[in-house]
Amino acid sequence: MKQFFTSCLFLFVLVSLKGQQATQYSLYTYNPYAFNPAYAGFDESLSITGVYRNQWVGFNGSPESQNVSAHMPFYFLGGGIGINVNNDVIGAHRSTQATISYSKYLKVGDGQLGIGLSGGFAQQAFTGNILRTPDGDYDEDLGLVISHNDIYLSENNIDAIAPVVGIGLFYKKDALQIGLSSNNIIEPSFEYQLDTRTNILLKRDYFLFASYDLDLSSDIMLTPSLLVKSDAVETQTDISMIMTYKEIIRVGGSFRGFNPNTFDSVIIMAGIQLNRNVRFAYAYDIALSALQLYNSGSHEIILQYNLNKKVGAGIPPPIIYNPRSL
Repeated sequence: MKQFFTSCLFLFVLVSLKGQQATQYSLYTYNPYAFNPAYAGFDESLSITGVYRNQWVGFNGSPESQNVSAHMPFYFLGGGIGINVNNDVIGAHRSTQATISYSKYLKVGDGQLGIGLSGGFAQQAFTGNILRTPDGDYDEDLGLVISHNDIYLSENNIDAIAPVVGIGLFYKKDALQIGLSSNNIIEPSFEYQLDTRTNILLKRDYFLFASYDLDLSSDIMLTPSLLVKSDAVETQTDISMIMTYKEIIRVGGSFRGFNPNTFDSVIIMAGIQLNRNVRFAYAYDIALSALQLYNSGSHEIILQYNLNKKVGAGIPPPIIYNPRSL
């Protein structure tokens, strides 16, 4: 049964990669830069973020994801720069992306607009020796793969690399934040050297993000937010509400659904500002779909560091020599 699920999960990955959406994260409000390059520098200082997600705990071959990013404003360049690395493992499939980005700042009314561009490389890899097929020949006692008997599958580790490009817009005015972005805009193709030509197309995806800070009192703030993800075929929406107490403690919840007839999960989240520079948050997903019978939920943690000090605010003025003091 375990082998059957592994094989089915791999086939599911092969089919869905053509329309694959980006890695799923529940704590998206903490890290908009992960999906929008235009956000680079909008934290107003050096910001470093690490995220770990373990999805569908207890389900064989379930997704496991990590994201590490760093970005900061360079005002003398008129914008911000950043680097973003994401790794996503689903069964025998691993997807890794590393990009750098630049966001140009423009003043629009009383707010600031960032226009971002990112570029880098992505790797799609498969661990062939953990796969099992109905017609394969295997020595289960030794755990050795003999043959999958499938020209589209390898018994070895295989990978392919292709360039990726992303674009984005991000606008911030007082309590309002709105972002629109697209990744994989050149829709790269990954070609594998197998017995027959095999390639995987990474489809373009789109993100719409919005949030607003509502001050209920001097100590309490409510932040409703929205994240819409789409590949122009399937669309997924996250709706969240977070309450912040004295800018230290954050508690909230989120709802994720594919459409009105297919609900994915309810998320419970909490966070704390550990000190002036560091904050931590945790999210637990409760599955609502049929997958709830096969897993015990999803866990996600995020650790974020902000220097809280202006970096690159300007450069010293040129030295003007006075000949009378030479």
